[in-house]
Amino acid sequence: MRQLVALLALLLAVPPADAQIGGLLNRAKKAAQDAVQREAPERPAAPQTTQAPAPQQAAAVTPPVTTDDAPMSPTGPMPTSAAGYAPGIDMLNWMQKLARMRPAATAGATQIVPRAFSETPIIFPVPEVAYQVVISTASGDPVTWQDLDVQIDRYLPAFGVLTLRNSPENRNRPVFDAEAGAYRAAITANGHEIGGVDFEVTVTGSDDPFDSRSTITMSGPWQTLGALTYDADDDGSAAQDALRFHYWLSPSLASADGARLTAAIYRGTTRLNEKRGAEAIVRQSMPWWDAEDAQFYKDRGALVLGDLSDGEYRIEVAEEGRDPVHVFRFRMEGGQPVAHTRSTLDYTPRADFLTPRRGKLGRNSIDMAGMENLVWLEADQ
Repeated sequence: MRQLVALLALLLAVPPADAQIGGLLNRAKKAAQDAVQREAPERPAAPQTTQAPAPQQAAAVTPPVTTDDAPMSPTGPMPTSAAGYAPGIDMLNWMQKLARMRPAATAGATQIVPRAFSETPIIFPVPEVAYQVVISTASGDPVTWQDLDVQIDRYLPAFGVLTLRNSPENRNRPVFDAEAGAYRAAITANGHEIGGVDFEVTVTGSDDPFDSRSTITMSGPWQTLGALTYDADDDGSAAQDALRFHYWLSPSLASADGARLTAAIYRGTTRLNEKRGAEAIVRQSMPWWDAEDAQFYKDRGALVLGDLSDGEYRIEVAEEGRDPVHVFRFRMEGGQPVAHTRSTLDYTPRADFLTPRRGKLGRNSIDMAGMENLVWLEADQ
């Protein structure tokens, strides 16, 4: 660099005698400038900036699709929960409500109060699914339907509750006028039945000139089904859990108004429980099938699962001194009651599934207060 500067100074000092010298000066100046540019320090490159990726937005949840003019038809495959099972209905809870559906309390009315629409416990719920309850005739023609919302338990996600949606669409749908005939009540998920009950309505006219209301009676599978329940403990203490028995009674099974019927558990000819806790009073003024809950006691306290050794048992429901109106039989194997064939977790059709466990509803009817085992029984009379 110093040599080039000296050469430039020398050439500039020489008087431009001719064109050759002028050309030489120009070439020398350009050479000096090029050298300076070549050896000048490079400017630091501007720091490269990387544009931060735009935050990903959560995928929009598609609201369940429902229709105003007809119940939803099956769309796609049956929904499957995270546990790998299709949803199912707590049939014990639902049938307790169905059996008690009765007309509105207005003179001559046959409109059924849809109590069974309000809250229904669900097993293996799947969110973002369109749930409906549908009542149809035996031929499949819809009578009325309602959209349901699902709320899943925060601690026991295998359980949830279906609740009636408060919407104009629901309020504008047909009512259920209880004309005599055969019907089906079903709960659907995306149009697929996940719980279904066939029932029959009988309407008996009144001969009382001061009360023209008809008497509505319902008959269905609750006439022959029952269930044993006890806590679903994972700590090995099931043998100490008290047994309860759930079943249904109607005035048609009693000899008189106010009759007392008792549920008694037998092994052979030996009765294992006392009357206390297992008696039910039947009232003729309540013509529907009423859900009963028998607690089994013996002299030292509650009858527990560990009191039943392996073998054959039966539960009889009867008035004192009369033949039983129900006889439910079951078998103990390995210290446990044998489950109903319809209680396998992948049982199909799903509409006939009888869950072997259920969540015990808590105070707010959404969050569960634990689980209990549910062993379904069918009466042979």
